[in-house]
Amino acid sequence: MSMFVVVGSKEPLYKMEMRARREESAHVDEFVLHAALDLVDELMWTTPAMALKVVDRFNDQLVSAFVTASGVKFLLLHETRNDDTVKAFFHEVHELYVKVSGCWVRCINGAAGSNYCWLGGGAHSC
Repeated sequence: MSMFVVVGSKEPLYKMEMRARREESAHVDEFVLHAALDLVDELMWTTPAMALKVVDRFNDQLVSAFVTASGVKFLLLHETRNDDTVKAFFHEVHELYVKVSGCWVRCINGAAGSNYCWLGGGAHSC
């Protein structure tokens, strides 16, 4: 894997580089993922699936995508095609994303500034 990004409706929310890059190709991975966003925007309306699998390729690298119900996009730039591994990665990231984003919603009757939120019917510390 080379790079993983989480993209909101208009801006990147998170970026993680997973390998050292050469200076002359410092921004190529970002350009490849940015170009793939147009394809993801088109594909997300043509399929009910959240996992869009491989949506683009550049040289020996593949771009896989996952779109949440709220339209947040997960993009993964990787070198080998292993659909099961990528699917498991996206599933795990999606579960973590749901847990983290749920912590931003506070209980209706909870005190302001409370460190607890409601996830899955139980109180969890955020």
